Amino acid sequence: MRVFFCLVVFSVLLTLKSFSQDTILLVNNDSLFGTIIDNNADEVQYQKTNSDDRSVYIQKKSNIKALMFANGRKEVYEVKEKLKPRNPENQEKTKDTVKGSSYKIEDYHNRYLYKGKFNTEQEIQALFIQTNDKGLYKLVQKSQRAKMISRFGFVAVPLAIGVVYSKMMYAKTASEINASAQTDDFKQSQLNRYATFSNLYTIGAIGFSTLAIVAIINSHSNTRKAVKVFNQLY
Repeated sequence: MRVFFCLVVFSVLLTLKSFSQDTILLVNNDSLFGTIIDNNADEVQYQKTNSDDRSVYIQKKSNIKALMFANGRKEVYEVKEKLKPRNPENQEKTKDTVKGSSYKIEDYHNRYLYKGKFNTEQEIQALFIQTNDKGLYKLVQKSQRAKMISRFGFVAVPLAIGVVYSKMMYAKTASEINASAQTDDFKQSQLNRYATFSNLYTIGAIGFSTLAIVAIINSHSNTRKAVKVFNQLY
């Protein structure tokens, strides 16, 4: 049983580690994830997370649009091209006949069509950050926090293995007790222990899986809300 406890603890530690990552948003709207170890006037040095690669990578400040730190702090740098809200009077004139070629973002089941190009959720969130709109930034933060919480779903994997193992050992011990003519208190206590562990693992596996599902739904929901806000403003 100690093996499964160690697996659960290890999974939780890996998940918590992923919460500490920073995000570097580049001017081409690509996103880099890692731990920023140095941030000076000319460049940013960082290490990649969720990887055995401990190399230090460098990005010039001229290539960076914004830095989003794990603690919620954000630094936004000026770029040459900025999005500007549309003039309501000219809103109809700016609409294009080509699908997805206007300012509007169209949602295709978590893929987002913008200006004729399909974007991932991460890429479209980078676009929202580029606007420097506080409302959009808050929705992006909520979405990203929910996505981080969803990673706790991985804890359900060792718990599910624990359920299978506990049930197998329960069946084996019960068979040994039934085959024995004498009452064995030790075997009976083992049987009760396997039953308890099986129930606890089952509750944990269902709980973490449910948490992950709810968090993923919440993450996508906040991104869709941001899409609606963006389409109203730009």
